[in-house]
Amino acid sequence: MNSTQRSILSTLALYAAEGRSALTFDEIYFYLHKSENNPLKPAEKEISDCLSELKKNHLIFEDGDYYSLENRAGFAEENIKKY
Repeated sequence: MNSTQRSILSTLALYAAEGRSALTFDEIYFYLHKSENNPLKPAEKEISDCLSELKKNHLIFEDGDYYSLENRAGFAEENIKKY
């Protein structure tokens, strides 16, 4: 797992801990935690590729425009209702 993938997972975990079960691509890009090894924000293409790889490995899940650490029905709708 590369540093961008770890940053995506940590970003999703932080917002899940704060009650936000899912984030859109734009939110992940905006809130993405930078790593010590790479203090620069990665390009959108790299983030998109990393999201695809994380989904393929079942580490994150996609529902519509939302990404989450949880694989349960309706997490996107639940997130939309909260915000």
